[in-house]
Amino acid sequence: MAGVASDVLGGFRAIVGEAHARPAGPDDAVDGLAPEVVVEPGSAEEVGETLRYARSRGLAVVPRGAGTKLGWGGPPRRADVVLGTRRLDRVVEHEAGDLVATAQAGVRLGAFQAQVSAAGQRLALDPPEDGTLGGTVSANASGPLRHRYGTARDLLIGIRVVLSDGTAAKAGGKVVKNVAGYDLGKLFTGAFGTLGVVVEATFRLHPRPRERRLVLLEVDAPAAAASAVQALLHSSLTPAAVELRWPEPAGGGSLAVLFEGTGRAVDAESRRAVGELQGEGATQVLEGPALEREWSERTALPFGGAAVGLKVGARPADLARVIEAVESASAEASLAPRIAGRAAVSALLLGLFGGEAEAHVRAVSRLRAELGSAAHVAVLHAPPGLKPLLDVWGPLERGSLDLMRRVKARLDPDGTLSPGRFVGGI
Repeated sequence: MAGVASDVLGGFRAIVGEAHARPAGPDDAVDGLAPEVVVEPGSAEEVGETLRYARSRGLAVVPRGAGTKLGWGGPPRRADVVLGTRRLDRVVEHEAGDLVATAQAGVRLGAFQAQVSAAGQRLALDPPEDGTLGGTVSANASGPLRHRYGTARDLLIGIRVVLSDGTAAKAGGKVVKNVAGYDLGKLFTGAFGTLGVVVEATFRLHPRPRERRLVLLEVDAPAAAASAVQALLHSSLTPAAVELRWPEPAGGGSLAVLFEGTGRAVDAESRRAVGELQGEGATQVLEGPALEREWSERTALPFGGAAVGLKVGARPADLARVIEAVESASAEASLAPRIAGRAAVSALLLGLFGGEAEAHVRAVSRLRAELGSAAHVAVLHAPPGLKPLLDVWGPLERGSLDLMRRVKARLDPDGTLSPGRFVGGI
């Protein structure tokens, strides 16, 4: 679109109302790409009509929730229309007796948690940002509780989506054991809005824990961190989370092991954890306000203010190798790394600070080369001008990419939705 054509804007306003379709502004940019229109439907039916109209005009549409992860993934090739889900903000149903709840895609995670917590329950997803449920599903976002409960893909039991031609599709149900159509939910989880727009999601809930204890372990070398993680994995302990923090290349790091449950149980588990870990370094146990302060600080994203933020997936057994490879690749490029994340499922987050664009490209390339098939390195955060130089998603098996392209062609044949954001430029 060369400017917002009045008939195009009028077409969207006829669907969602004049107040809910407007020319886009600078704050609506998607990875540096300026859209022309922002449309905010108020129902699944309006989402369908919006997509149908956009497709008929040959416009590319990027779904947006709270925008907390809009810069993740590849830069879109086109972004004519931003489809905001802000008005889809209703918790549809909460069946406390069945430990399930259904909500529209624009509900913020914090608001959802507040509503279900009245029944002593929670959704065991804790990504650092307070995004929307639709965005959380689309990015398959998770946080420290992933260690015990999994990602959004694991907790989603039902989904309602709208495809690029305006067709609505629904899969799963409101009962935890109902798995009919569950693969559709898995397909859309982590698709970054390239297959359809999530308009509603049903999640499995868990009881809120009564007590929490946090065991901190200071370690002076990557091998000690890896040894501690293996000790935890081979024990009968059941932590809710195992978080690594490695803030300085040569300054050592720490592990935080979170236990949740009744007071007697968490006291017993935290004492046993200290016994398991005491040979690896100094330990201490936190509870109450001290625990909450420590947990809030150490679970923040490690790439706030960084030029580049990465996600490194590897086996827990390769934890030491990953830390050492990060240190080596960063030192060679004269960059300062900061590592944090899920140590016992080896989903690590990495911020690279300082340096020019060429140094970051060199560091990412060397890190991938050093780790090889032992890890997958993806770029989560980078300036728009740098992203095309970094190969955001990293190398993939050819067969997997071909399959994903066939799925995209089937569900979004015209490439209307978020073209280019997913793996291989899908």
